[in-house]
Amino acid sequence: MATAKIGSNPDGKFDFGLASGMFYIGFGVGIIPLTFMSMKYGTRYVLGGMTLAWGIISTCQAAVRSKPAFFALRLLLGLAESAGPSSGGHLLAQFYPQNKIALPFTVVVVSTTVSGIFAAPLAAGLMRMGDLGGLAGWQYLFIIEGVPSVHGSAEAAEAARSPPRWRQLLWLIYDALRRPLLWFFIAVGFLWAWHADRVNEKNWHVAVPYLIGGIALTLFTPLYKVSFIAGFVILVVALTFANAAMGVINARVVAALNTKDTGIGLALYTAILACLGGFSGPVIIGTMVQRLGSFSQATIVMGAILCSAALLMAGLAMWERCQRKREKESRGSAGVTECGSAAESGRKVGSEAGVAAV
Repeated sequence: MATAKIGSNPDGKFDFGLASGMFYIGFGVGIIPLTFMSMKYGTRYVLGGMTLAWGIISTCQAAVRSKPAFFALRLLLGLAESAGPSSGGHLLAQFYPQNKIALPFTVVVVSTTVSGIFAAPLAAGLMRMGDLGGLAGWQYLFIIEGVPSVHGSAEAAEAARSPPRWRQLLWLIYDALRRPLLWFFIAVGFLWAWHADRVNEKNWHVAVPYLIGGIALTLFTPLYKVSFIAGFVILVVALTFANAAMGVINARVVAALNTKDTGIGLALYTAILACLGGFSGPVIIGTMVQRLGSFSQATIVMGAILCSAALLMAGLAMWERCQRKREKESRGSAGVTECGSAAESGRKVGSEAGVAAV
């Protein structure tokens, strides 16, 4: 939607910040019931229906003409997408033990990052198809995004393409694969998740990258004013560390749940995030950018929020460490008491045996 905004909203007709928030309202409302349905009836049918609905709704965005219709489609799109992450997480939890699940979750997160890297140049190429067949580039973007998910509109997909452009898109894919940043993101995410599984520790593996990413975001504006390269580097650092923690924090949530309840637990966790952060984040940041005219203050706010999350995870890590220490001391004192009781009983039996012998 961010790419489509460039071509579809030149006069500010649509409020894209509020539209992003509406998506997460639908996401938060639908995630728990749809996840339960996928657990009860099987992901094959529920996720298949969601994919079909998502393709239809996404394609319909190409025909939007009014603000209410745009908001309604975004709400429905969030509803159609809602149970995907939690249902997928529930499936993963059925096949991987809790001390080995960070890496599988990171594979999902890295796949999302890689798809985003591919999506950006592909979307840019589609936006240049302007006025072909009477449709604007942003309309082709929504159509080609949605039609493949419907599994039945091959003719429409064929009509929307031209051989030269698809050859150009193949080149863009090849160009993306040659970018060192792509492999850098993949390597960092996998190595961090692998280390979290290896040492069987999740809290600090979330707190540390969140803290580094938050500090990097707060430094973006002053460094960008000094040098574009410095700003770009610090932004890469922020995104790298924030993304490195995403798979691990999902694994941490799973570790706090029973295996059979993983789907609903993840759904509730994601629903709260969607309703609170997913809705309020785009609205607040969008309002700040519109009123202040830049992202400078917004990046500082986002950095502060990320640092706060890091402090909360660090507090959880220290609290759990204290709990484990107390439990260990309690078991130790209980063992000493049992040993003392056994020794006393032994002495008593020995005394009685001596008396009997005399």
